Amino acid sequence: APTIRKTRVVARGQQLVRMDLNKEYIPSDNKQVEKKIINFVNSHIKNWDALVISNYAKGLMTKKLAETIISSARKYKKRIIVDTKPKHASFFKGITLITPNDAEAMEIAGVDDVMKAGKIIQKKLNCNVLITQGSRGMTLFEGKKVEWLPTKAREVFDVSGAGDTVTAALTLSLVSGLNLRQAVVVSNHAAGIVIGKRGTAVVSAKELENDLRANGG
Repeated sequence: APTIRKTRVVARGQQLVRMDLNKEYIPSDNKQVEKKIINFVNSHIKNWDALVISNYAKGLMTKKLAETIISSARKYKKRIIVDTKPKHASFFKGITLITPNDAEAMEIAGVDDVMKAGKIIQKKLNCNVLITQGSRGMTLFEGKKVEWLPTKAREVFDVSGAGDTVTAALTLSLVSGLNLRQAVVVSNHAAGIVIGKRGTAVVSAKELENDLRANGG
């Protein structure tokens, strides 16, 4: 099966566009893989602090797989954070948090307003919602509370990996003892650091600590 090739066009250190070449192969039947994943999760979940599902809707994640993993996480009281393409959003009811960007959130909710979308998703999926909005920051819908947090980026060079950075930093913060709002603040700072770097970059603990101290964290 062909592997997709992603080509990024960069000018003066800033990404302008990304081109995806080759048609991706999406399996029509992955029941054996599904079974292996379920068995793996059930065998190890007791020792995990949280689960993260990054679902690009390429064929691996099924409704049964998602619901089985969520059921196990709830049984063992483990947090589950999900970043998914809109077409599979309905698979993830009862999770801890879903993290769509603004366009994805509006598509999931079927409206053209971010504030309305967040509340609709909360009700549909029975979970907290963090909508990332690029240079406009992010909005957290936690229970009945809604809070907008402005972006922490000083200069944007490359947005590659920003969404993954938010999810990773937020999850690590939660399992380290922070509440959801505090974890979102940390993830917002982490995203601000990573998009200020060229290419697909990572954020070190020291960089994050310095940024939080210097910019009101």
